[in-house]
Amino acid sequence: MLKDKPIPEKEKKYIARSIKRRLSAEEVDQLASRYENGESISALSKAFDISRPALRVLLRGAGVSPRRRGMTPQDADKATLLYESGMTIYEVIDKIGYSYGVVNRMLHKRGVNVRPRRHQG
Repeated sequence: MLKDKPIPEKEKKYIARSIKRRLSAEEVDQLASRYENGESISALSKAFDISRPALRVLLRGAGVSPRRRGMTPQDADKATLLYESGMTIYEVIDKIGYSYGVVNRMLHKRGVNVRPRRHQG
């Protein structure tokens, strides 16, 4: 889910300059079109190899309005089944395309016993 939290001007300049070196105007148009056609921020971030905050800056710069969308009941059911079958939250995210926070909050709201994260180290 996109947040309306303002991005500091210094960060905007850095992100915009960095991305403009890596993405052509045509790629930015393609990115905006795919987002407007319903593709998720997470999926686009992976496809274009840019961070989600940077992607949001690009979309705002292209005049694209952020979507306000929660997890659909069908996706919540699917995510719950996947998680309860033994998948990690990150594996569920890869299957359904929402952020960690969205999936984690949904599982807690549904009363699912969320397993503790394992330390990766």
